Amino acid sequence: MALLRSTGIEISAYGAESVAGDLILLDLKMFSVKSSFTSSGSIRLVNTMGDSVTNWTTATLFVLANVGIVYGDPLMVVEGDLNRTSDALTLRRSAVTRFAENDTNLVPMDIPLKPPKEVTRFSQKVSFPAAKGIMDELNLTHLLDHLGD
Repeated sequence: MALLRSTGIEISAYGAESVAGDLILLDLKMFSVKSSFTSSGSIRLVNTMGDSVTNWTTATLFVLANVGIVYGDPLMVVEGDLNRTSDALTLRRSAVTRFAENDTNLVPMDIPLKPPKEVTRFSQKVSFPAAKGIMDELNLTHLLDHLGD
């Protein structure tokens, strides 16, 4: 959100109000944000309730280690990209890699891989406070100004 705001895009956090998206634009279009800090494996798009037929309906920004930020949406998938498991709808990593081949879908960034478990076994998931802490520590005032909420 802070990165998008810093470029002049008016966007707000919306994840607490919606099951369909994490960020919302002024025109009420939503984006989901998914991340993967490993170099392989499918990406969980939607958590499902048992055998419910839940579809991917929201444009998504994929934050990927060793890649950057990749735009993808349901209209971009081809046969075999999506996989249903007992509790989720997942997207194959190869599909996101294909999305990133189009330069208009990719913002290349140096995002590090997740450290080994030996290093992280005592950490907790605290994405917003962690991001804010990193911005504070690096004195990224421009991004902090756009963090808001």
